[in-house]
Amino acid sequence: MVGEKRTLVVEVSEAGTRLDRWLASRDAALGRRRAKDLCDAGCVWVDGRRAGKSLPLAAGATVCFPSSTPRAAAPNSDLYLDIRYESEHCAVVHKIAGQPTAPLDGLERGTLANAVLANFPALRGVGTNPLEPGLIHRLDNGTSGLLILAKTQPAFEVLKRALALGEIEKEYVAVVHDRGLPDTGIIDTPLAPSPHNARRVVVARLGSRHSRPAGTAFTVTARHGDLAMVSVEAKRALRHQIRAHFASIGCPLVNDEPYGGERVTRLAPGRHALHARRVAWVGNPPILGFDVTSPLPEDLRSWVCEIGFANPLA
Repeated sequence: MVGEKRTLVVEVSEAGTRLDRWLASRDAALGRRRAKDLCDAGCVWVDGRRAGKSLPLAAGATVCFPSSTPRAAAPNSDLYLDIRYESEHCAVVHKIAGQPTAPLDGLERGTLANAVLANFPALRGVGTNPLEPGLIHRLDNGTSGLLILAKTQPAFEVLKRALALGEIEKEYVAVVHDRGLPDTGIIDTPLAPSPHNARRVVVARLGSRHSRPAGTAFTVTARHGDLAMVSVEAKRALRHQIRAHFASIGCPLVNDEPYGGERVTRLAPGRHALHARRVAWVGNPPILGFDVTSPLPEDLRSWVCEIGFANPLA
């Protein structure tokens, strides 16, 4: 849920301004970060079409976007929070497929962040974004699996640094279309936001505008027909990294239609065949390390067994 829509016209003096900068200047309560998030989520329309954050605006263009609303997540005690590990400084929780990690604005109530605040009210104010209380990283809406929370600001800073340095191990299970996929490999190509579709990222040239280096290591654990189950490691895991990387080599994730994956009726629409199965970190005293795993959730487990994977990786 987002706030009421606003429709504004770009003035002649504003021509050429990037869309996200223009949004922040026209509605100061949005802020640049939220303006970018709205664009990335496909919530901003220019002349009747969804637009990316870097679009240069033309004079006279009509821009429709959600008006500014409360910019902090709110607790929702109606949501269940699946806590898999907890210490004094951090926690590891499990997100179900179909649930957003964090809200776009303070009116949204169905996200993991809303459940987090209901269980850990002290996390309000932890982190750098009040919409993402304590969250060290995120998962796409259609991906299930484990997420790390920091319970204090010092722990947040330490864990964020560990993530940036690649010290946190993150492993995933994916089912992809097997179109010549080798037994093992590393997809080591930079990624950047798509200039044509705000809901996607694309492989880019190193050093090109907005590109970021990304590496995805994988090992095939089982094959069946034209599908392969793979164990994936992506320590940083940029937005859509695993999805975009496998699509770039012609082996998109099953049920990931935006990246070319075929639709599977047994899985919910938008539920990628992707699960974040393990997070681990050695620790940095006084913050204890952890090693947490999560078996395949029932929707994925029953599907992979049904199609013929005898021993799905759990």
